[in-house]
Amino acid sequence: MNTAEPVTISNTNQNWWTRLWRSQTMTIARFTLMSHVRSGWILGDIVAIWIIYAVFFVSNGGDTTYFYGTAGPAMGVLAVLGTIVMTKRATRAQMYLPLAKLGSRTAYVHGLMLASGFLRLPIFMLTLLLAAGYHHYSPGLGIKGATFANLLPGAIGVILYCVLLAVLTYGQPGSVR
Repeated sequence: MNTAEPVTISNTNQNWWTRLWRSQTMTIARFTLMSHVRSGWILGDIVAIWIIYAVFFVSNGGDTTYFYGTAGPAMGVLAVLGTIVMTKRATRAQMYLPLAKLGSRTAYVHGLMLASGFLRLPIFMLTLLLAAGYHHYSPGLGIKGATFANLLPGAIGVILYCVLLAVLTYGQPGSVR
């Protein structure tokens, strides 16, 4: 007879979420993002978004093609620069002891990539809110002809493009010593 207690679904989901949240990769990603925010570099990202907004969107809100054609490359540059800053800060000599405690360096590399990729989402949302909120055209958004149906595919494309650039920037030879 089996006397073990049956496992409930909610307990299994909680254990899955807890295991994911406490995994080495997620822990490195969380600590990297917290360090990025505490160091003040996040303010550099926000100032860069404001500059992009002031240069490209204040005088002309534009349509969706203009928004994605301008915001995509600008955010790509921010993705590359943000990844370089995050990598340089995360690979200082102070990190040697925490790295020695990891089972392998793979979790560290994946955590840095995850942190850099995750940071692209709020930066894109800030850019979209600034561009959509300033000008008022007939549908109500500051981007001419913007609807949820034509903003969503472009948003997914720009975010994936920026995440890919961030991951490829991190993966360049010599970027992690």
